[in-house]
Order: sequence, then structure tokens, then C-alpha cells
Amino acid sequence: MEKSFICRLRDLSRAIETYSRLFEDTFGISLTQAVMLCQLREKPGSGPGELAAALGLTGSHASKQIAALESQQLIKRQLCKEDKRCMRFTVTAKGLQTLSALESAQLPPPSGDVEKLLKSF
Repeated sequence: MEKSFICRLRDLSRAIETYSRLFEDTFGISLTQAVMLCQLREKPGSGPGELAAALGLTGSHASKQIAALESQQLIKRQLCKEDKRCMRFTVTAKGLQTLSALESAQLPPPSGDVEKLLKSF
């Protein structure tokens, strides 16, 4: 008997979560934070709302990820000159080094289970 759609989604979610933990354990930043670094490298000076929209995050989740990246000195915050409430973020030299290390790393791709699960949809 074929698994239900909900059960296949559960299995896919578990496989992605397992890979996300491996990623974070290996590199010291979450997959979401890595994607945020990539976004900021491509669009420096993005604000928190732009980052949230680009990554499909809620505002509070984006703020949490921004704070984590700032605390590791991977991004820096700049206040807008015209409005001090406005913030823009850019990747630091350390953040660029981290991205370079991530992109050249040999972390194995997600297991075949993920690929098989995706094909089941």
C-alpha cells in the first residue's frame, strides 16, 4: 500500500531536518543563515523585510537569523542616513570567507532518500 501524502511529507520533512542538522554541525551556521549570507552577497544593503521576503521567512524568524549572523560577525548592520529606524545589512570579510568555505566544502548531498521522497510527489 502506498503511503499517504501526509506521511510522505512527514518523511521528507524528517530527511531535510536531518540534513540541516548535519549542515549546522559541520559549518557552525544553519542552512537558513547560509542562504541569508548568499542573499546578502547577491543583494548587499538589503533590509530585514527584504531578507524575510526573499527567504520566505516571517519577520521574527528573519530577525533571529540576522541576530545570529551579527553575533558571529558574519554580517554588519548599517543605519540609513535618511531614517535612523531603517537598517541595511552587508556581508563582512569573515562572512565572505565563510561563504567561500561553504561553497568549496565536500559535504555530501542529501541522502538518496530525499531524492526518492521528492520523486514520490
